[in-house]
Amino acid sequence: MDLLEYQAKSLFRQMAIPILPSQRIDNPADLKGLKIPYPVVLKSQVRAGGRGRAGGIKFVENTIDAVAAAQTIFNLPIESEYPQVLLAEAKYNADQELYLAVLLDPVARRPVLLGSREGGMDVEGSIEQMQQVAVDQEFSPFYARRLMLKMGLQGDLIQSVSAIVE
Repeated sequence: MDLLEYQAKSLFRQMAIPILPSQRIDNPADLKGLKIPYPVVLKSQVRAGGRGRAGGIKFVENTIDAVAAAQTIFNLPIESEYPQVLLAEAKYNADQELYLAVLLDPVARRPVLLGSREGGMDVEGSIEQMQQVAVDQEFSPFYARRLMLKMGLQGDLIQSVSAIVE
């Protein structure tokens, strides 16, 4: 599945996975009707990593700065792709960021859960810290909890993050 961040977050919302308040932005003028309070982060919606380092993610405090930042981001190619859409999302100072993914192993023909306690912009650089759990049979909560333990999570985090994976 090849989804942009705003598309994935729409699916997450439908599945009751907690996400920050966000809004799709099709052009800079849409920011005049922003429904989430400032400060916000504007994110380029392209199929490429390194958006932040390339200048495709900007934090803004008000509408004037948001419109200017959006014009810049819409005109910024990242790996030769110009965004057609931006995501405006509530700014949040996280205590900790995690990385979670589900991949399909084409050789074994089964899902593999991936997780790391090192999330955020530099997740690609921490691939050696990535934990894996292969799903051998029908999925059950056991696989999610097993990944959380391999990641070294403790206490309430085990159950809350497991629920998201499930």
